[in-house]
Amino acid sequence: MKRATLITGGIVLAAVLAAGGGFAYSAANSRTSVGTAEVVREPLSVVVSASGTVDAARSVGVFPAIGGTLVSLRVKDGQVVKKGDALGKLDSAPLKLAVTQAKAALTQAKAALTAARAQRVLVNDKYSVDLEKRAAREAVDAATQGVTAAERVLKQAEANLAGVSLTAPIAGMVSLPSSTEAGMGVTPGAALLWVVNDAELQFVAAVDESNIAAVKTGEPATITLDSYAGQPFTGKVSSVRATPVTAATGGIAFPARISFDPGEAQVFLGMSGSADLQTEAIADAVTVPIESVLTEGAQRHVFTVDAEGVARKVIVTVGAETDTRAQVLDGVAVGDRVVTTGAGTLVDGQKVSVGS
Repeated sequence: MKRATLITGGIVLAAVLAAGGGFAYSAANSRTSVGTAEVVREPLSVVVSASGTVDAARSVGVFPAIGGTLVSLRVKDGQVVKKGDALGKLDSAPLKLAVTQAKAALTQAKAALTAARAQRVLVNDKYSVDLEKRAAREAVDAATQGVTAAERVLKQAEANLAGVSLTAPIAGMVSLPSSTEAGMGVTPGAALLWVVNDAELQFVAAVDESNIAAVKTGEPATITLDSYAGQPFTGKVSSVRATPVTAATGGIAFPARISFDPGEAQVFLGMSGSADLQTEAIADAVTVPIESVLTEGAQRHVFTVDAEGVARKVIVTVGAETDTRAQVLDGVAVGDRVVTTGAGTLVDGQKVSVGS
């Protein structure tokens, strides 16, 4: 009985030892499955993306020179005009009356000057007293000033009358506010309409304040309009405004104007889209996928995989970055393989299995 018990116990112990040894062997040889990518040398373009709308490179407001009533409007919104074309007309009746009155006042001033000069001649011939001569001379001076003032008034009245005709200051397309209509009162300094040079288009991109320092004039840009999603347009940054605006997301942005040629595409002012502004171009950057670069405190590192399938933690210096690629300045070489998926759970020296 005791012999049977001992034999049975020995068998159980051997089984336990065998199972433990198998587990230890499996743990020692298990490998974490990871995805990898090769370190490559390639051109790298760093871009800043921003949304915006199409605008004209140049637009000029039509401002009435005088106040009055807009009696006629000869153009419609979107109408193409040439420089000097008639756009509208103000009421000329009160201005014609002002010219007539100014002419009459000038005639009277000239008559007064003629009379003053005649009186001066008479005084000089008849009297030798300086007091009378001086009075006659002052009368002539005053009458001369009266003529000058009357001429100035007439000149202004004629200019006002000429200003009743509103003409296009440049060639382009009319942008007519809905509030501008015949019969309305106008005041100097308030634009009745705008003429925009739609032959030269620009895309105004609202660049986030965190990226604006990298945007420079002359840099290339690619524009994608919502109406032409499959037809990108190329252009260049023509200017960057220093005055901030509120972006659609509520943040602070700075407008960057991008000149571009729409070619045969029918592009209208106000069309929305986005722009990719190239802020840096590196011809032969050593790059890795952006997801392979990990951050630990102030250091950046990647995990490389050697020929034996062992992961090695490598400290790297990162240069330019995009949404998908990172330039590595040192730490890895072209042809190395870096871990892209599963790197966050690795430790230096861990064995890995590279997935397909």
